[in-house]
Amino acid sequence: MPRPMSMRDIETLKAAENYILHCGGDVTPHPQERLLNNLRILMVEQTPTWADSHYEFLDHHLDDFWQAVLGKSLSDSFCAGIVSAHGDKGYCYRRQWAEKGIHFYHGMMIFLLTYTDIMDRPMHEAGQWVIDNYERFKPHLPPLSED
Repeated sequence: MPRPMSMRDIETLKAAENYILHCGGDVTPHPQERLLNNLRILMVEQTPTWADSHYEFLDHHLDDFWQAVLGKSLSDSFCAGIVSAHGDKGYCYRRQWAEKGIHFYHGMMIFLLTYTDIMDRPMHEAGQWVIDNYERFKPHLPPLSED
């Protein structure tokens, strides 16, 4: 039988939930459902990584990913500024990707492909397109940690 939660446990959970909500987590009004959804996101997002933000991760890895997938560098495909132009637009899909086990950093790498000719759907379907194409691009994604 689990031990009763202490005030410290409750405060830690509330802090974690606030962080998740800040990062685009679930805001459903049903407390138990919200907590479970947010804990799922937290589990996916807890994958260890050396990068402090998805911007740092993208700056370090996106050009190699682009080369592997498109056969061109970011500059050669006229996408050198894609991270600064569109790097903030994937936050709304964070929860959706986490529910499918896709780390936000990897989701963002694939999401940025939606601004190229490889995208074969209307842009409002970009979040689902990332999910549907994750396995296709997974072999080209860099590891999340340097271990």
